Amino acid sequence: DAVNSYIDTPEHLAKFAPDLRYVPLTEYPPNYQSARGELVEMQEKLKNTIALVTKGNLTGAGVDILAIVPRTTVAGRVVVQTLQNHGEMSMKAMRCENAHLEILYSLGSCDIMIGMALAGRMGAITVAQIQILEDMRDAEQQFKELLRAMPEDLNG
Repeated sequence: DAVNSYIDTPEHLAKFAPDLRYVPLTEYPPNYQSARGELVEMQEKLKNTIALVTKGNLTGAGVDILAIVPRTTVAGRVVVQTLQNHGEMSMKAMRCENAHLEILYSLGSCDIMIGMALAGRMGAITVAQIQILEDMRDAEQQFKELLRAMPEDLNG
């Protein structure tokens, strides 16, 4: 977040890092309910991605992971920040933050392993699938934990 002012527009990026291609920043959900809805969508998208890995479509799964991670990151931040701002929700905020970080860890691990598998550095595809699916299922469990910890209705 501290570097946003350097990369928020194509002009700023060209000034500070002329060799990089501009990619717009991921927009944050406007409120808690939108963030919660987005996390539910990302959980569903992850289930579809697990099916891709099971079928051996690692390229498609990799593209999906690259779409899921930034949306999960910003939606999770909105949820945690909102809960932290409600003093009586501090324990829920902590549970949500832990689950959110575990999701991001597992998805990051999946991303790395998919890249290695596509480069042929993990041996047979079946071995790669097993390892990737393990981390995807961990992320799926953490999504469940995150959604369980989040209150259904909260004005933020």
